[in-house]
Amino acid sequence: MPRINTREADAFIAELKPFTSNGAISAELDGAAYVVRSYSTAIAVVYPNNRTAILNAARYSNTTSRHQAEARAGVAALGYAVTELTDPEAFTQATGYRARLRGANL
Repeated sequence: MPRINTREADAFIAELKPFTSNGAISAELDGAAYVVRSYSTAIAVVYPNNRTAILNAARYSNTTSRHQAEARAGVAALGYAVTELTDPEAFTQATGYRARLRGANL
């Protein structure tokens, strides 16, 4: 899996390529889903077969906010239908991937 600069994440996400970075953003294919994480928190789940994506739009740290912006830009380039959820619990329920609850500035 390539190690990239955080500013390159949107291009990798737009091509649904797995990656990791020194800045703690990563993405991987997990079955039928492409999951983008900031640290251990899922911030985007893309379903290529359905051409849909669900973004975790909850407020987190400045670093995770930058990661969310990269994910948002990468998903926008795909042209898929996007749902943004501001409640981490709703995101977890909708996707099945853990969105951190503690520390969120809701």
